[in-house]
Parts: sequence; structure tokens; C-alpha cells
Amino acid sequence: MLKIILGLVLFFNVNSLFACWKIEGSFSVDGETWRIHHKFEDNKDFFLTAHEFILSLSLLKKEDKNVRLSYKIKHKKGTKLSLVSEGEEELTEEKNQDIYIKGDKGYPHSIITVKLRNI
Repeated sequence: MLKIILGLVLFFNVNSLFACWKIEGSFSVDGETWRIHHKFEDNKDFFLTAHEFILSLSLLKKEDKNVRLSYKIKHKKGTKLSLVSEGEEELTEEKNQDIYIKGDKGYPHSIITVKLRNI
């Protein structure tokens, strides 16, 4: 009986270390919009291909209730990738947030709208 209880306690503690997140929202660039609806874990990258652009997202849970979202936007032309923009933003769970991103010279601006849920 003690082994079963100990096993359950360890199981729930290990699961809490690997938090799963659900992100819903959209990615808009150059007048076009793509939906984001994805589940992923801390410190794992998520990639969204949007025609000529590639969006990379990564989440890192902080000690308080906030979560840090890292993003990179790259432009694909042929076999060449150019970095359009990159940065980090603090997110709050269960709240819609818009991230306005200025593109580098010669590239369009983008908007990432996200709502983060811990599952």
C-alpha cells in the first residue's frame, strides 16, 4: 500500500515539472492572418509556417504566475532564411494579449495575439 501511495505522489510531482500549455490566437503579417492553436511543453519550440514567414515560439514558466514567451520571425526566400524580428514578452495566463512586432528594415510589421492556458 505504501508503494502505491509513494508511486502516485512521485507520478504527480513529475507531471508538474513538465507543464503543458495550450496557446490559442493568431499570427498576422503583411495583411494575412494565420490561426495558432497548439499544445506544447516548457522549453520546447513551436514552429508555424506562414507562406514566406516562419514563426518560432517557446515558453518558459517563471516563478510567479507569469510566463515568458520567446519569439523569432524569419523570412524564407528560396533556400535563404533572414531574421525579421526576435524578442521576449511576459504573458499572463487566461488573458488575451497582443504583441506588436516591428520588422527589420525592408520587412513588414507583425502582430501575435495569444491566450495562454495551463493544462
